[in-house]
Amino acid sequence: MKGQTKKLVPPDGGWGWMACLGNSLINISLRSLDPSFGLLFGDMLKELNVTTVGGTLIIGILESVVNFSGMFVGPAIKKFGCRKIGIIGACLSCTGLILTSQANSIAYIICTYSVLGGIGIGFAMSAGFVSLHSYFIQKRTQAVGLSMAGTTLGMMCMPQIVHLLLIHYNFRGAVLIIGGLALHSVLGSCLLQPVSWHLVPDPNNKLKSETLKSNGRVSEGEKLLKKDDNGKSNGHRRKSTSSDMSSVDLSTNSVSNGNNNKKLQDHEEDSEKNEPSDEQTAWQSAKAKIIAFFDLDLLTNITYLNTVIGVGLFSLAESNFKMITPFFLASIGMVPGEIAFCLSLTAFADVVTRLTMPMIFGKLKLANRKVFWVSSFLVGISRSTMAQQVAGKILMANLIFNGFLRGITLTNLNLSVTESCPPSKVPSALGMLMVFKGLFVAGLGPVLGHIRDWTGSYQICIHSMTASIMLCTTSWGIEFAVKEIRKRMDSSSQREVGARSKMV
Repeated sequence: MKGQTKKLVPPDGGWGWMACLGNSLINISLRSLDPSFGLLFGDMLKELNVTTVGGTLIIGILESVVNFSGMFVGPAIKKFGCRKIGIIGACLSCTGLILTSQANSIAYIICTYSVLGGIGIGFAMSAGFVSLHSYFIQKRTQAVGLSMAGTTLGMMCMPQIVHLLLIHYNFRGAVLIIGGLALHSVLGSCLLQPVSWHLVPDPNNKLKSETLKSNGRVSEGEKLLKKDDNGKSNGHRRKSTSSDMSSVDLSTNSVSNGNNNKKLQDHEEDSEKNEPSDEQTAWQSAKAKIIAFFDLDLLTNITYLNTVIGVGLFSLAESNFKMITPFFLASIGMVPGEIAFCLSLTAFADVVTRLTMPMIFGKLKLANRKVFWVSSFLVGISRSTMAQQVAGKILMANLIFNGFLRGITLTNLNLSVTESCPPSKVPSALGMLMVFKGLFVAGLGPVLGHIRDWTGSYQICIHSMTASIMLCTTSWGIEFAVKEIRKRMDSSSQREVGARSKMV
């Protein structure tokens, strides 16, 4: 019977764990090479007489293309689904990497590794995260942490693999083999089945707001969606609760309704005088369709806007730090074998963090944005401290600590964005985040490379990356402070109103 129909909800597990495995395969196949870029391409770039600016240009274009593909990821996922987009992206990325094995110029590397590979990475990774996000509710943080642990596991093993491949097969053979290994991302994309195939009945058989909750926390997106829902159902609620209102409430509502009717009449009179032309109507209709298609109304959400700008600044520092770390370690006297060990050590701390900390954060019910805020601040401090070190035990300890903080930060990066928007807009929110990241990386990434070449110092370049992170933490800190002040003022006003009502 209709009254007995149960609401279907995501399984919060089940095939979701297979989607988690698929997302992990995508991550480990397509992004584990990032910290080893300097190790793999170092000799090739020297042969081509490419400076630090050239290296940052390759990485900058790669990250920009990955992120600018977000303009099309949201609409593409809505139309074709996560699995198809993931498979297309994985094939493009692997093709770009395999073609890079024949590189003979920086322009060739940019076309294959940065542009073709970047489009594929952007599509595949976005599809994987959106699919994972749709399968989980309460266990979302743990699932994201486990899937991202695949990336770090690859980052831990890849430096050693690259080092051995370069010894036995030189640059071209090493890149060709790594491109073959990356084909595992196609298999991972095949596991991203539509969540509609695996929905389960709501055990409590109630239309409650579980789909808006993540680990028991109320996000900004949930507040927005609740606000919209309340707005849509206000008329119905007034009718259903009118019998319970007091006479004072009824009179107040009557006056309010009278005023509203008067305003409505005035508005109708004004609109009759200023009726839009057909061209204006067509333009407004087209504009509304574009806004709805790309969910551009998200840009009116101050919290979301501040979030994506902050994440973009952090991503700028993160992408350049991964590229420059092998060069920095070489500048303080380390040989390739020692550099590979340091990269693996950092990745080991990262993967341990991603496997353990999400469960702890889930138990503590901490907000993703605040965890990202604190950990990103500590990441900046840790990296600037590392820049002042020389080879030794202190540097090793700093690298381990940095990997620990990096794991916490990146686990909460995308979740910070989804926490600041309604669940229905997650694909578009992630797409716009990628565009913002692309703007920052493309616009400011080469500047960091120029700083290194102008000053001749890797230390100053790393400190510049820390400054970018501090801009993020400062803007978020101001937002949190303003919200806290407003919250206290509202609670104080409510207490005053309550005290006055008691006196009356």
